Amino acid sequence: MGSTFLENIFGRSHFDHAKMANTIFVQCDCDMVDFTGANLKGSSFHDATLSNANFSLANLQNADLTNTTISDIQLQSALSIRNAILPDGTLGQGRNIVKNGVANCDISLADHWKVQNGNITVMPSKEDRSECQFTLQSIPTGAIMSQQMDLLDIWDSSFWTSSNVELQAHMSSGVSMMLSAKDSNGRVLNKYITSQFKYNFH
Repeated sequence: MGSTFLENIFGRSHFDHAKMANTIFVQCDCDMVDFTGANLKGSSFHDATLSNANFSLANLQNADLTNTTISDIQLQSALSIRNAILPDGTLGQGRNIVKNGVANCDISLADHWKVQNGNITVMPSKEDRSECQFTLQSIPTGAIMSQQMDLLDIWDSSFWTSSNVELQAHMSSGVSMMLSAKDSNGRVLNKYITSQFKYNFH
């Protein structure tokens, strides 16, 4: 997919939950723009003004933030800044808060994941026996596995209202990942679908 080029002033614009991967913002004034939950993976903000822009739960993986005016608090509110070029020229480091998020054959699934329905196992990959994978036993039945996580000291509380979070993976003919913030009584406060993709089975 080609890149989209934007060169303008976007003050107080709303791009919340927009799919804007590989968008190029050329010296844009994005002061107070709402990018909440937007997919900005691989986008370039080179020399952009980002003061007061909201990047809460936005995907900034591989984004170019060279010479931008973005604060640490704004970066901390993002879903991912992994391999993003930060204003000081360093690469962003994503924190892996998911335990056994990449299947490990030496770790029991039950150690970190709760399978709510269906049947999921961890087994060596058919393509590479040295790699492991989560395997769904019945596509028609599907399955859901979830994990509780604590986001305390990871994301700024002004952007994410609860440190008690549940990640759910819904698996059938495709996979969707959902992140839910819950209060102390288990009520859902915020819910975001972080990714969705389909598989073709042969």
